[in-house]
Amino acid sequence: MSHSDRLTSVSAELRDEIKDEITYGLFLDQPTELIESHEVYRRFLRMVHFRLKQTLRRQVDGFRSPDEFLSLLKILDRSLRQGGTLRTAETGLKDLILQVQTFGFHLATLDFRDHSGKIATAVSTLLKRKEDELQTAEVREALAAPPAPGHPEGELGDLTDQFRSIRRIQDRFGSQAVSRYIVSMTHRPLDLWNVILLASTAGLVRRESGRWVSRLDFVPLFETIEDLRGACGLLEQWFSDPVYREILASRRQTQEIMLGYSDSNKDGGYLSANWELFRAQRSIVKLAEQYGIEVRFFHGKGGPIDRGGGLSYLSLIHI
Repeated sequence: MSHSDRLTSVSAELRDEIKDEITYGLFLDQPTELIESHEVYRRFLRMVHFRLKQTLRRQVDGFRSPDEFLSLLKILDRSLRQGGTLRTAETGLKDLILQVQTFGFHLATLDFRDHSGKIATAVSTLLKRKEDELQTAEVREALAAPPAPGHPEGELGDLTDQFRSIRRIQDRFGSQAVSRYIVSMTHRPLDLWNVILLASTAGLVRRESGRWVSRLDFVPLFETIEDLRGACGLLEQWFSDPVYREILASRRQTQEIMLGYSDSNKDGGYLSANWELFRAQRSIVKLAEQYGIEVRFFHGKGGPIDRGGGLSYLSLIHI
């Protein structure tokens, strides 16, 4: 981008960004002095390019997040538009901004998922209790000082590795690289607290400034007819809990819920399953409105009829 500031204006915001980068210790492998002083945009992009390379190398002067990279692109966009260089802003730069907003540094979001029974076994090992002795209050209280799992084997070892992997992925590629953990066969309030406790052992759930915050969405998966019928009662217990409300507040007051079409069809048949799915969604939306929570449904369905196949939009518009 060889625009000269002799022919087009450059915003003070962009000039200040260049000055800050140089003042606060950005060490370029090639100094910007090699670029003509009037080619301010080229100097700016030279530094942005260098920081992208350092991000790939995981160096301290790389971008800490896609949002930091995006903010520089928007500074460039505003400067070009203010200077009347609309053609440049509307072509490659506009596309690049859209790509960063869509894909960040991670390209696609990963979901992690495991069975509530396996998670319960892991928590019983962590707390050194029998699985049938675990109580919601006990697991919830353990959040204040979660035991260090060390390097265990078995179910606890597998799940500990999962949450440590999530932490590493997020630290390297940003929080959107892994943003949700799905709990299959969610039957009871304890199932959610179990996974929250395990996440806390990797620092994914913790207290900051006196409030609970989470780096993950915890997504219950309701799969059987009985669980679909009991979903509202279960969610109300979570929504009314002050600790879980703080966790939700750190996740934009949004609760994602996965609905199982395959297992509900196997459990109750196609007609019964779809009726209960309809009723559950309608009831959950009303409950969430009472608590000021936004609900996002994840429809776990496939193409065949026995996996919930059909014209989804027709059922959704009638909820």
